[in-house]
Amino acid sequence: MSQIIPVPIRQTVQARFADGRAFEGPIGASIEDFIKAANLQERVNGHIVAAIMNGKLRELSRPVLADADIEPETTAHSD
Repeated sequence: MSQIIPVPIRQTVQARFADGRAFEGPIGASIEDFIKAANLQERVNGHIVAAIMNGKLRELSRPVLADADIEPETTAHSD
């Protein structure tokens, strides 16, 4: 049985990317802030114009309020 213990509430969120990296920042930082910190523009084809966050299409200005999986969407995507 795993041990579950109380912990203080975090003042940060994590953004996880498909390449296995995760970044931590303040609650409310934008998706764009995390994409810039991950230096993703240099790793993708096309210009990043939006992102899929936890399975939903979101604008880059959207704040990240809880831990999230983020996948950038670029002009190179046909969808």
